[in-house]
Amino acid sequence: VVTKKMAIALQAPALAGALVEALCDKEREVRRTVMDSLIDMARKQLEVVLRAAYDYLWKHGKLPRGHRILILNTMEKICIEHIDRISTDLASSLIDLSLRELTQSSDVIPEWQTAACNVLTTLGLRFADKVLKGLLSKFPPGGQPHYFVVRALGLLSTANAKAVVPSLNVVIARMLPMLSQAKHDNMQWVFSSTIALFCESILEYLADKETAAKSRINEEGFEGEIYSAYEHLVSQWLLSKESKLRVAVIGAVGFASKLLSPAHLNEQIPKLIPTVLNLYKKHSEHYPLSQCMCNILEAAFTKNALNLEMLLDSTLLTMHGYACIPVDMTSQVSIRNQSELLRCFTVLTNGYSDKVISFLMAKLGEKEKIRLPTLNILKHIINSCEKALQDKRALIVNGLKILLAEPNLKIRSVFAQTIISMASHRYLEVEGGHLMVEFVLKECAITVPPETGKSSKSEEVTPKQLREMNDHVIRMMTTTVPHTDKVPLAQPSLTLIRYRWHNRPSH
Repeated sequence: VVTKKMAIALQAPALAGALVEALCDKEREVRRTVMDSLIDMARKQLEVVLRAAYDYLWKHGKLPRGHRILILNTMEKICIEHIDRISTDLASSLIDLSLRELTQSSDVIPEWQTAACNVLTTLGLRFADKVLKGLLSKFPPGGQPHYFVVRALGLLSTANAKAVVPSLNVVIARMLPMLSQAKHDNMQWVFSSTIALFCESILEYLADKETAAKSRINEEGFEGEIYSAYEHLVSQWLLSKESKLRVAVIGAVGFASKLLSPAHLNEQIPKLIPTVLNLYKKHSEHYPLSQCMCNILEAAFTKNALNLEMLLDSTLLTMHGYACIPVDMTSQVSIRNQSELLRCFTVLTNGYSDKVISFLMAKLGEKEKIRLPTLNILKHIINSCEKALQDKRALIVNGLKILLAEPNLKIRSVFAQTIISMASHRYLEVEGGHLMVEFVLKECAITVPPETGKSSKSEEVTPKQLREMNDHVIRMMTTTVPHTDKVPLAQPSLTLIRYRWHNRPSH
């Protein structure tokens, strides 16, 4: 007797197969509905749905590319949701299928091969050894691997660093001879970006001290292979005429610098930093360069690379110049670039606080377009370098006195924000700190002219905005920032404001 439940089970493969076939419908809405139906069905019939997708792709070698991509994308979504439920046998089948899809065409067809690559990366979250073995089987001895095989290796390493990093020495060693054989820009780009991903995953792995200790894997174990890759990148590809390739190499060089031995890094610093700084002139997008510089500076500071000090003046001058370029707040890349530049100043301050503070104090005396970004840098390092600046508080307070008579409203606004950061880190308790409090109090009382109806430029600060912002600053000082009661000479004013704020009538 065939029960209803058995009948449904018998019909499920046919239904799943029909849905997989229907993914090629001409109507976009229908395709979306079919995909959603397969994903929903997989929640109860996981093996059936994935087997149906596997069988359909495997049996239909000449299926239109668009249909193949949709099936792969559906498989990826299902695998992401149910990675813990996929059996080992099914995973092996899906890995074999994805590898075939990845390398079926020797040409680079991004949408199709990216879809297959994504399935492999997702399966690698649980079956990293099988995926890695499959990808390495596609590394031809003495030849060039498929572009997307290299790409998949890099993505796999970052998706599951814990499982892949122990094998990366072998992978990189096999890859090194292929670098000199890569003659086309696209292969050079994929090798460069993959080396960057390998370095990222190694750094992530080593950051987990417990895992690294258990496996006895350390930084020294990668130094030889990473240095060989680094040497090729810097000597052969870094100064390529192709800007996209240069960006990929810059990213790889930055991460690789953190894995060089102290001796190799110190040796490379005098050539590497000027080269990267000179590349700013060739690129309109500075974010990759700023990220690379930050990685190099962090590596130099961590590994005590003494050669950095002789480049400090030129590095400060160049990095400050690019930090003075106005940030486009509508562009995430511009915002991220500014964040990386500020991180560079954090690293430099932690290592060379005397020189950095002297440099910035001198810049506060220059024209408006220099004073404003300089003040933003100071505000940032006051928040991020508390220990390094502990004995520089009096010097910074004294240097900032030049801004007490600042005419520019926008600079005064940033100055008030800097003062609240100073208050949080107890700068105002040193001699002259009360002048900063008096500045904010005076700003709370500035005259606000009547509104004319004319709209000001969005980047400008109006007197009304400045007064409201300083009202907020003084309120924070008296209600949330500790230690302000210890500011010499300013204590009576702050105490009175604190009393009035806490005893204001409720509405």
